[in-house]
This record gives sequence, structure tokens and C-alpha cells, in this order.
Amino acid sequence: MIKHYFKAAVRRLIKQKLYTVINIFSLAIGLALCFIVIGHVSHEFSFEDFHQNKDRIYRAETDYRSVDTFYTTVQVMSPLGGAMVEQIPEVEKAAVFRVSDLTKLTVNNMAYRIDDPYKNQGYTHHKRIFFVEPDYFKVFSFPLISGNPEVLAEPFRVFISENIVDKYFRGVNPIGETIVLNDNIECQISGILKTMPQNTQLLTDFVVSYSTLERIGEDIHSWTDLGTDFVYLLLKEGADPNLVETKIPALLSQNMPPEQAKKCSFYLKPLSKIYFKGYSGTRGELDPCGEASMIYEILMIAVFVLLLAITNFINLATARSADRSKDVGVRKVFGAGRWHLIKQYLGESLIMTFLATLLSLIIYEIFKLLIKQSLPRQMFDDFYTSPIMVFSFFVIIVFIGILAGFYPAIYLSRFKPIAVLQRQAGIKSSRSVLRKVLVVFQFTIAIMFVFCTVTIIRQVNFLTSIELGYDRENIMLMDFNGEDASDYCTLLKREILKHNKVLAATATNSPPGRSSYSFYGFYPNEERKHEDMLVFKLFEVDYDFLNTFGLEMKRGRAFSEDFVPDAHNPVIVNEAIVKKLGVDDPIGYRLYASGDNFYEIVGIVEDFHGTALDFAYQYLMMLRLNREGYNTLAVKLPPENINASIAAIRETWQ
Repeated sequence: MIKHYFKAAVRRLIKQKLYTVINIFSLAIGLALCFIVIGHVSHEFSFEDFHQNKDRIYRAETDYRSVDTFYTTVQVMSPLGGAMVEQIPEVEKAAVFRVSDLTKLTVNNMAYRIDDPYKNQGYTHHKRIFFVEPDYFKVFSFPLISGNPEVLAEPFRVFISENIVDKYFRGVNPIGETIVLNDNIECQISGILKTMPQNTQLLTDFVVSYSTLERIGEDIHSWTDLGTDFVYLLLKEGADPNLVETKIPALLSQNMPPEQAKKCSFYLKPLSKIYFKGYSGTRGELDPCGEASMIYEILMIAVFVLLLAITNFINLATARSADRSKDVGVRKVFGAGRWHLIKQYLGESLIMTFLATLLSLIIYEIFKLLIKQSLPRQMFDDFYTSPIMVFSFFVIIVFIGILAGFYPAIYLSRFKPIAVLQRQAGIKSSRSVLRKVLVVFQFTIAIMFVFCTVTIIRQVNFLTSIELGYDRENIMLMDFNGEDASDYCTLLKREILKHNKVLAATATNSPPGRSSYSFYGFYPNEERKHEDMLVFKLFEVDYDFLNTFGLEMKRGRAFSEDFVPDAHNPVIVNEAIVKKLGVDDPIGYRLYASGDNFYEIVGIVEDFHGTALDFAYQYLMMLRLNREGYNTLAVKLPPENINASIAAIRETWQ
């Protein structure tokens, strides 16, 4: 009987090719979007799942409270992890590690600059060095290709990843070779890490022995320095993390000054809850971070799209009721019961859903291939490696097949054979109240999506056309790293200006429009009360900053070598600062920093967007001359001869 239903359903679908193709493709598009969302959600919720002891791993965090300061940080003091292992029985192991940015790598006397195009962006991994103790590999499940983790007890030892081996050693066994990290960390390669999965916040290509830090002058024994190290604890089987928390204060009181110990309140956070807490404002969070609210929003969008596809499926099926009525009448005359017809129509629905689901998976895989190169990291699971996606595949076929086919099956199978054959069935689809509701629902969702799309397009157009307040056209940025960055900026600027192939050049610590955390506190008077502090975004600039970026002076003067800058620490502020200060004549007004330092306002510049994170004039911005603070050279190129200018700059650099 089932075989008969299957054959009848296939014949019907083949006979009505246009209806079948439209229904399958429309449903496949909706399901493809659902798989895209499921693939992303599955990947986001899989962070750190591969660790064998994930349920027993916790991170130590602390709330720091003083008279005028309160913050939460996930980076704590260096000796905490070892002390907890020794003095708290519930703690089995501790992974104590420190993270540092990687900016330069030297292999076989060849120096490579390491660029991070997504610097300061929290949604992706970054180029980092992990300084770890041997127990790091006992807490976390990062497999090794070669090398013994115990060797990391010795200074200047490094484990590198397969990626680094393939990129810099090209098949040569690197064990025993020496590399230099960031100019000052010369290490011997002692092991190779298997390529790490990307669903971790601990992704790195370089794992250096923790004792190396002490050899390069870092303090690894201080109990009073918060914000240096990460401490992840592996608790014993059945250990209560709440009990461990209650034992930390006694540990602190033994090793810290009493007043300092009272300011710290420690607690443990499960590894499974760390990834989605990255945007909570806690200091020191590792990247990438997840945003649970965004996950729920895209899930809701996927649900609405799926409902839209199901509604379309039902409407197309019931719209064909007149064509199917004679088929129903004939089958009932020959003895078919209503349940037999329901099973046949549900079979058709399941077959179309199965085909649509297969097509949606093909669309999903094509989408992944097309978007892979433009993503900063893996954001979608592979279908065959994700239990959630495999489970969703079968659930969607059964659930959608039955849900989308049940009402048409009930609706079509109710026709009476005599009335149908006498063309008296009265089966006009417009009489179906449910179908009217479904049509209204379908158009409502479609209109809502159109409205949201138009809103997003207008918002994007607004952001791309907004007046930034500075000139950003034909400006090339050259970044420098290391202690000599400021000298290199000044030297290269002086040399390229000799060629007369550029319009202007300026050295700075942070060009306008770039993400930056160069914010400092200043006081409006000599009393220096904490409650009066104003936080400014500070640009360290030279004399040509205003001219290069086309900033407009409103009052006062620009920086000039005709004046003695060290006499009164001149600064230029934007109009927002003047409004905040509420002074009528800001020229000559003094702003005070810590100690005896003060800065005198000599000019007012028109408001401009100082950072990529700011789309409103909400930041208070200050320009200050500082020959030691440069790390970026901004060069204004002539629009009519950009290639020649770049070639001249390249020649000068070489």
C-alpha cells in the first residue's frame, strides 16, 4: 500500500511539473535560509565544546571596588592559579597564561610584519602569543603533533601550529629551529600544535613557555597587579565551584595587604558561559565574543521566513482544490476512504519537502563557499560534522512535510464524491477562512520584511553619506610598530616630502576614523576632583595634522613652529569640549592632568568623527603635539597621479 501511495504521489508531481518546481524551489529557498541560520547558531553555541573536561573548567574573575573605582576584570594576578592548586583541595589543575599581541616574526633571519586587519574588533580572532605553563595542556584539550608540554617549564621554548610550519618552513621539520617574536623573544621550537578548531577563544599559532616572561623583565610574582593573567581552573570531579569561591578570600588575605585584599571579590565562571559574555563591559575579555541577543534575533527571522514558505506551500496546494476535486471523487467512488487520501497527499508533501531540503543543503554549501573568503573567521558549521544540523535535516523533513501537507490533505479529502462528480461541491477556495488568514499572514510578513529592508538600506545610505568633518580621500596610511615607530614616521615623512609627489603628510598616533582606545582623563580646574573628570579622545599629532586631514579651525590658531610648544603645552580641542566646559572665551583656558601637568587651549577645531566606533559627535577630542607618540604616517596623494606617488614612496622606503 505504501509503495502504491509513493508511486501515485511521484506520478502526480511529475505530471504537474510547473506546480512541483514552484513549490519545491520556494520551499527550498526558505529552508536554505534556515540552514544558514542553524549553521551559524550551531557554530556559535559550540565554542569550547571540544575540551574533554569542559564541564569542570572555570575561569577566575574579580570585582574590584575602591572608594572611587569599580570594575570587573577577567585578568587577575599571576600567582593566583598556583596558590589555588596548592591550598584549595577542590582545584585539580590551573591553566595560568598571559596573552600578548604578535606584531613581528623573524624566521631564518627574515623578518615578517604581522598585520591584523581586524584589530580591536571583538567578533574575530587576532594574532596573539600565549605564554603558558605546562598544565595548560592538561586543562585544555589541544592536541599536539610532536613535543612534550613539560618542556614549557623551561624559558624561551615555543610550540608553533601546523599553519606556521606550512607557511614559513615549507615541509622542513622545524623542531630545534629558532624564531624571534616581537624583536625581543628568541625561542627554540620544541613542539608542533595540531591546527586548532576555530570555535575557541584560545586560538593561537604560538605557545611560549610562561617562564620566558620573567627573563624578558615581566613581573610574574606580584599579588597586587590585577589585569595581567588569565586563570582557568580544572576542578575535581564533583567539586562545588561555590565552595571554591568561599575559600578564595582566605587565600588573598595570606598573600596580599589586608586593605588591598578587601577590594577584590572573586568568583568562578563556567567555561560554557564565557563566550556569550564578551560584550558585558568586563575588562580583558578574550576575542571573539558572541552576542546572544543577535543569535535570537536571526533565529526569529529564520522562523518567520520558514512560516512564510510553509504558508506559500499550503496556499498553492489548496488553490489547486478544483483541479484535484475530480480525482478525489473518482477515488472515493472506487472505495478509497478519507484516511487513504490523507496519506496520499501527505506522501506528496513529504516527497516535495525531502527534495526541497536536499536542494536547500546544496544552496547552503554553495553559500558557504562563496562567502568563506570574505569572513574573518569560520562562522558556519559543516553539515556532516554538526549533530545539530544533521538532526535538523530529518526533523525539517518530517515536521515541515506533515505541517505543510496536513491542512491541504484534510481540506481536499473532505469532498463528497456525488457532489464533486455533479460539480456541486461548492469548493471555491475563497470560502476557506483559514486560507484567507494564511494569505493575510503571508503578505503581512512580506510587507514587514520589505519595510525592514528599506529601513536598513536607508540607514546604510545615511552612514555612507554622512559628513565626517575631515578629508579622507586619497590618503594612504602607513603603520609602524616597535620602540622606533615615532622616529620612522618622522624620517619617512621628511624624505617623501622631498620628492614633491605628495600633497601633504602628517605623523600621528591615531588617524581620524580608525578604531582606537586613546582616551584620557582631564580636569577642568586645579582641584582635580574625580567627579569633575572629563574623558577626551586624544590625538598625538605634528604640525601638519590639520592641513592633511582638512580640519577647519573655528577660533584661535593652529600648531606652529613659530611658537615655543614646551612653554605652555598647547592643545587644540573640538567644539564639543568648549560646550562641555561652558566657557565664553576658551582660548588660553587650562585643562589639568594628573600631577602638576596642565595643557593650554590655543585653538578650536570644528567637530569631526574621530573614531570608527562613533557615528555622532559625542566624543570630546583633543589634539596635542607629541613627537614621541607617533605610529602612523598619513600621506595625502594627488588624485591625478596616485600610482607615481606610491612608487616614489616605495622607492624611498626601500
